[in-house]
Amino acid sequence: MITEDDEKGEHHYTLTFGELYTASQKCAEELARRGVPPGGRVSLMLPTSRQFFICYAGILLAGRCRCRFIPRFRADRIEEYAERQSAILNNAVFACC
Repeated sequence: MITEDDEKGEHHYTLTFGELYTASQKCAEELARRGVPPGGRVSLMLPTSRQFFICYAGILLAGRCRCRFIPRFRADRIEEYAERQSAILNNAVFACC
């Protein structure tokens, strides 16, 4: 069971392993289609949600390295946040197994 919050309140969802695998395969295929090479870095900037689990698994299935950022920012400071996260990604070094 996955709990997600939105402006309308809290919602509970299920995600079977089959659903996760199918959706993650599509994510992995999209990464390859967009030219992200095996071992390439992928920034994952999502709150904990169904989409987070699907993307996380898709990145791993595709053989890419993930770097997760938790999107906690104020809308009026989005440019500053984006610049800071870009700098972190540009300096990131990952060891993928």
